[in-house]
Amino acid sequence: MQVNSRNSSLLLRAGIFLVSGLGCSSGLPSGPPPFLGTWRGVLATDTVTLQFLSDKSITILVISPQVDYTLSATWRWLDSNHVRITAPAGLPDVFLPRQANLRFTVTRDALTFTGDPAQAVTYHRLSQ
Repeated sequence: MQVNSRNSSLLLRAGIFLVSGLGCSSGLPSGPPPFLGTWRGVLATDTVTLQFLSDKSITILVISPQVDYTLSATWRWLDSNHVRITAPAGLPDVFLPRQANLRFTVTRDALTFTGDPAQAVTYHRLSQ
């Protein structure tokens, strides 16, 4: 069997491309994001509930001694441990770090968002 040198060179390059990882997606992991669902945290004197929905929206319910209110935000999953949250203007930093691109970790029933090194907020999963 005779192999054309042009075809073998093309096959060799395709094999190197796939083996090097360049042919694999380096984007999002498969499956739903681990932060989908309802999370609650007691921050200062306020109780904050975040509900991450699969339609990329977030409902933020704040219960404070003065007033209760509900806000809406959006999220976009950037990679396996970063999410972009577009929060409404005026949302206090204590609820979510101010940065738009947040690092998140989910450990059992705890969801922690980290912005600047000194700013982290943790929420706990509510039973479904």
